[in-house]
Amino acid sequence: MGAFSRELERRASSADGSGFPEEVHILLPEETPECTQGIPFFFPLTRPETQVFFLRAADHADGLENVLRPPFPGDSVLARNSGISARVFQQTLPENGSSVYAGGAEIICRHRAGNACAFRITAGDSVLLYCAGAGLSAPDLEDTEENRTFFGGADAVILDTACAYGEKRQTESGEKPGGLFAVDFAGRWDIRRLILFRHSPVCTDKTLHTVRQTAEAYQNYAFGGRITVSVAAEEQEWIL
Repeated sequence: MGAFSRELERRASSADGSGFPEEVHILLPEETPECTQGIPFFFPLTRPETQVFFLRAADHADGLENVLRPPFPGDSVLARNSGISARVFQQTLPENGSSVYAGGAEIICRHRAGNACAFRITAGDSVLLYCAGAGLSAPDLEDTEENRTFFGGADAVILDTACAYGEKRQTESGEKPGGLFAVDFAGRWDIRRLILFRHSPVCTDKTLHTVRQTAEAYQNYAFGGRITVSVAAEEQEWIL
C-alpha cells in the first residue's frame, strides 16, 4: 500500500495534476493489520473531487472504519490527512455468485478458506483472477460447474507469493510447493499467464527469482511451456 501511494503521489505531482485518476478502486482481500496499516498514507495530493472506492468481502466487515479517520458516517467520508482530501466510499462485495461493477469492470468475489478470497475481474474481453492468501487449494482443480464458471476463460491469474514461499498445498499425490501448485492451477484451467505477486517482506528478490525459475522449469515439464510465469514486484504497473 505504501509503495502504491508513492506511485500515485508521483502521478499527482505532474504539472497539471492530470496524472491522478478521478476514480481509484482498491480491493481489500483481507482486513488484517498487514492489509490495512498503509491506508492512512494512501491519500497523496488528492483533489477534493477524487473518489476512492474500497471494495471488500462480505465476511470482512470489520476493520476499515478503525483505520480511516474520521470514522465513516454512513457510506462515505471526506478523509483528511494534513490538508489532503478525497471522497472515500466503502462497498461490500456480495456473497459468492453475485457481481458488482467498479471502474468499468465486473467483479465477482469467491470466499476461500479462512480470511482469503478470490476475485474474478472482467473488463471488456479480458478476464483476470486474483487469489489472495490461502486462496487456492486442491478442490479448485476439480471439474465442477462452480469452478468452470469462476475459473474458466481467464487470461491471467495473480497469486499471492506467500503461497509460493515456504507454503505447501495438499494434492492427491501428496504435498506440493505452492508455486508449483499455482502452475497446476493455471494449466488445469488453460490460463496462459501466471503472475506471482510480491506480498511479504520475507520474499526477497533472490527468493522470488528462485520461485519463478522453479515454476518455469515445472511448467515446461508439465505443460509444454505454454504458461508464462512472471513475478510482480511492488511499484510495478501491469497492463493485462
